[in-house]
Amino acid sequence: MPEWIDRPEELPALWEHLQNADLIAIDTESDQMHAYRPTLCLLQVATRHREVVLDPLNMPDDALAPLGACLASPATVKIIHAADNDMRLLQRQFGFRVN
Repeated sequence: MPEWIDRPEELPALWEHLQNADLIAIDTESDQMHAYRPTLCLLQVATRHREVVLDPLNMPDDALAPLGACLASPATVKIIHAADNDMRLLQRQFGFRVN
């Protein structure tokens, strides 16, 4: 069963875990079917040892900044379902680039 994270103070332990992960799976959900400029509404992140569902609507955008470093790291394998939409959303809303 995935963890539910909806408060910024719960994020530091997750970011530390992701920095040490060799593989990260990620999936996003947005309101793109109902908005001119989509907003990230839900973020699912998993490693070999942890599954997390994040509620980004309940957090300031800068609370997710450490995720950008994890996604940019060439040392970490990323698995992203339907990556085109996810990568576009993460880049537009947060400036994240996946390497």
